Amino acid sequence: MIYIKHLIRWFKKLFRYPFQFLNLLLKDLKKDHFPDQNKENNFIFVIGMPKSGSTLIEEIISELGYVDLTNSFLRIYDDSNLAHPHQISNQMFSRVPKNKNTFLKTHTHYDHNALEVIKKYKPKIILSVRNIKDMLISRYSHLLNDKKADINYSHFREIIKLDTIEGFKKFITYKDKNNLRLIDYYNDWAPKWIKVIDKNNIKCLILNYEDYVNDNNEYIAKILDYLNIDSSQNSVITKKISDNFEKMKKYNLKENLNRNIKPKTYNKDSKKIRDLLNTPEFNKYFKNLLLNND
Repeated sequence: MIYIKHLIRWFKKLFRYPFQFLNLLLKDLKKDHFPDQNKENNFIFVIGMPKSGSTLIEEIISELGYVDLTNSFLRIYDDSNLAHPHQISNQMFSRVPKNKNTFLKTHTHYDHNALEVIKKYKPKIILSVRNIKDMLISRYSHLLNDKKADINYSHFREIIKLDTIEGFKKFITYKDKNNLRLIDYYNDWAPKWIKVIDKNNIKCLILNYEDYVNDNNEYIAKILDYLNIDSSQNSVITKKISDNFEKMKKYNLKENLNRNIKPKTYNKDSKKIRDLLNTPEFNKYFKNLLLNND
């Protein structure tokens, strides 16, 4: 059944994005059959909060010759029978080719099952983190511009009626079915993973998005070093990523979501909202929220 689902999914993409599909297929075939160099680490698992820089890491790893498990006709991505779309499973990891360079990026929060899957399949782990306030602002900005948001996040129907500041406050203090505020859920996300990774002696590279902003060459160098890849590729990859970023800046969020086989989520409105919320009064309010996490 999973093979039929895979074929249907990709035939739909072929009809919708014929040129992008063929281009992606050729690139993935080249990566599989004509690799630029032999990799010591065949499977990389990238974990990150939404808007934490995990897509940036995807692009870097892709430029290094790895194929995206979720976005390739040559890979079977088995996300069936998951209770939550960001979970991982044994069947998902079992379909990763053992001798082909592959990566998977998810927004998986820590739970015991995820840990057991990682311990069983032993992928190379990269954890993406970001300043919690900037991450939430980017997430908020994305949802404001995504028409599907009011479907997946019913409380957004009320939030969009408010001004930016009040809307953001309501967004981050919204409580889920477990009575947990959004700000607390994401503030605990990375520390939980870091704690369990350290406790289980799992090798992991922790990357902070702010480090890329401050020095993109050093950020990419850390990835190359962690994966034992020749550092001479650094400048080439840095330029490609920068060029791709500049291309995305030319389009709004809707266009970036619709013009690619895999959505590009750059949203220029995030900076406007960040500037609006960068006041002493709001920073004090935000800090008090983090302290008062009951």
